[in-house]
Amino acid sequence: MVFLLGVLEVGTRRFVDIEELSPTPVRDVDPDNRLAFLPGRTRTYESSEFTFTVSFNQHGRRDVEWSDDTLADPRNILFVGDSLVLGNAVDFEWTMPTLLEKRIAAIESPREVYNFGMPGGGPPQYRQMMEDAFDAGFAAQVVLVGIFIGNDFYPIVQRPWGMQHRPRPPPKQQGSALYRFLRRRVAQSPRTVGWALTIGRLTGLPVYNTSGSYVYLRKQTEKQVALFEDILSHIGKMKEACEATGRELYAVLIPNKIQVENTSELTNDIFDAAKPNRLISEYCAEIGIRCLDLLPVMAAAHERELGPLYYPIDRHFTPTGYSLAADAIFDFLVQSGALPRS
Repeated sequence: MVFLLGVLEVGTRRFVDIEELSPTPVRDVDPDNRLAFLPGRTRTYESSEFTFTVSFNQHGRRDVEWSDDTLADPRNILFVGDSLVLGNAVDFEWTMPTLLEKRIAAIESPREVYNFGMPGGGPPQYRQMMEDAFDAGFAAQVVLVGIFIGNDFYPIVQRPWGMQHRPRPPPKQQGSALYRFLRRRVAQSPRTVGWALTIGRLTGLPVYNTSGSYVYLRKQTEKQVALFEDILSHIGKMKEACEATGRELYAVLIPNKIQVENTSELTNDIFDAAKPNRLISEYCAEIGIRCLDLLPVMAAAHERELGPLYYPIDRHFTPTGYSLAADAIFDFLVQSGALPRS
C-alpha cells in the first residue's frame, strides 16, 4: 500500500497539472488602483471548460466606454461585486450587468448598468469601489451590491487591498500532490461532494473545511461570529453612504456552488446550507435594505435540471446560471419599484 501510494504521488507530481483544476483568475489588475483593472487591456482566457475574452474601458471596468452624459444620468444602475458580477468564465454579453441592460431595454428606454465587478473582494472592497464611483461622478441613483456567499466572508477581505494583490512569486506547493489532486477532483462533482459531506455527518467531522466554510456551521465560535458580523457591517455603511447622497441600495445574495448542488448534504447536525443567507437577509431587513436571495431560485433550477448552472472546475456561473440570476434580479428590481413595470 505504501509503495502504491508512493507511485501515485510521483505520477501526480510528474504528469498532472493541478493548477488546471483551479478557477481561472482574471489578470491585468491596475497596480496604482487595486480596485480596478488596467484601462484598455484585452485578454482572452482558455480552459478545458470555456473560452472568454475580457476588455476594460478607460475606467478599468469590464464594460463599454461611458460618456460624461452617461455618468451624469441618475437613471443608471451601479452594480458592485466580485468575479460573478464581473462575469468570469463568459463573454461580455452573458454578464449580469449586460443581461440586465437587455431586460430593461425591452420595457423602457435603455439604462446603463455599470459593471463594477472585481474578483477576490468582499463587502469592505465593495464599499470602497462604490464610494470611489460616487467621487468620480457616477450619478446612478440605484446601487446593487452582489454578496457572494462562497468567499465574501473570508478573513482575507479585511486586509488592505494592496496586500491581497501584491505581485509575488508562485508559492511552493508543500505536502502531498496526490492529496491536493484528489481534493480538487472531489470538489468538482456534486456526487463526490455529497459523499464527503455524508461521511462528515456520520463521523461528526467537518470535512468541508475552507476559510469561508465557517459561515455554514450551526455552532460557531465567538471569533467566527465576530468576523462575519464585522464584514457584514460594511453593507450597513454602504447604505449610510447611499442615503447621504440620495441613493437606494439593494442587496443580491449569490449562492455558492455547494449550496445549490448539495443543499441536502450540507444541511445536517454540523452545517446549515442556508444559514448565512438567512443571517444576511435578517440584517438587511433590520437596517432597511431590500434583499434578494438567489439560493431558492438557483436551487429550484438545479432540481429541475435546467442545465449546468456552475462550471465544475472554475465554479463560476455558466451562461445558463448568469441568465437565471439576471432574470431574478430584474424581477426583483421591478417588484421593489426601482424599475417600472412593463
